[in-house]
Amino acid sequence: TYIGYNNTTGLGAVDYRITDAIVDPPDQKQPFSEELVRLPGCFLCYTPPSPIPDVDPLPALKKGFVTFGSFSCLAKISEPCCALWARVLR
Repeated sequence: TYIGYNNTTGLGAVDYRITDAIVDPPDQKQPFSEELVRLPGCFLCYTPPSPIPDVDPLPALKKGFVTFGSFSCLAKISEPCCALWARVLR
């Protein structure tokens, strides 16, 4: 499914879902609307950059604080979401 979404779509129109035995172990009991096609190894394609850059020192050591971020869809980050994050961090 789109961008490697690793769960059922729940759509009867989707016949198969490409996955692997790590994401979807063969003995799991979760129902799927699709038939699972398990690839050997990992179902995601990833090629690391070459050359891999060196890891820099942790910015928090220099700045004195940790910076948090989110790769979530911007539409999901609402005022209640930010308030909850702030509450958790306090």
